[in-house]
Amino acid sequence: MILVGFLLTSCSKSDSEEIDEIGPTGATVKTMTYNIYAAQKQGIEAIAQVIKKNDPDLVGLQEVEVNSQNQDFDTGKRLSELTGMPYYYFVKARDLDKGEYGNLILSKFPFNEKATYLLDVLTSESNAYIRALGMVKVTKDDKDFYFSVTHLDHLSDNANRLHQIDLIHEHTKGLDAPIILSADLNAKPTEEGYKTITQWFTVGCLNGYCGFTAGTPKPDGVIDYLMFAPQDAVVAQAYHVDYSSYVQSDHFPVMATFLIKN
Repeated sequence: MILVGFLLTSCSKSDSEEIDEIGPTGATVKTMTYNIYAAQKQGIEAIAQVIKKNDPDLVGLQEVEVNSQNQDFDTGKRLSELTGMPYYYFVKARDLDKGEYGNLILSKFPFNEKATYLLDVLTSESNAYIRALGMVKVTKDDKDFYFSVTHLDHLSDNANRLHQIDLIHEHTKGLDAPIILSADLNAKPTEEGYKTITQWFTVGCLNGYCGFTAGTPKPDGVIDYLMFAPQDAVVAQAYHVDYSSYVQSDHFPVMATFLIKN
């Protein structure tokens, strides 16, 4: 009788361990963030090849020019055609002397919603200019979630970045589904901007290491991130910087795979 009891207990423990190993379920989403430097180094075709190689479900691009002196075409449409990602959304931040400047979202999934929120500046420096937060709502495997892109102020003074982060929080805090944010924060993990936004967003980096992202071919810091909110609705499964793509831009692309939990 003691042996039977032991066997039953052992089987029960084994079943429990197998259940624990399964972990949470939901929709797995492969994402990318990439500051493309307006494709000035090797052209938009080279940027498209980097995206195709990494094969994300959704990608957020910063420093995108449309119908400009450098890119005299609809950049979103061209990248959609070159990458085979059928859905795109240009997030305009400002006008150029010729054309427009902002961010871009490419997606394998259609958009249920899309919106652009301008992020203004507080300081009056001539090189401080309005940024933008772009956001789309998509569905994968019956799970709704938001994917967003932004590029914050670059000045050494934190005032504009912190103001823009407050605006991002205002625009995202009441959402009805989880959100993934692809961002060039222009802030390193030791800086105030990063510390502020991570009060509300969780960075997808694994084991606390994100990998340097800015300054090719030899990066000297991390300012590009993939992050999510709320913390209990998403699990980061993989995170890496694509260091093989070092000639197409002055930033490296960053990849992350997230599980949108049931």
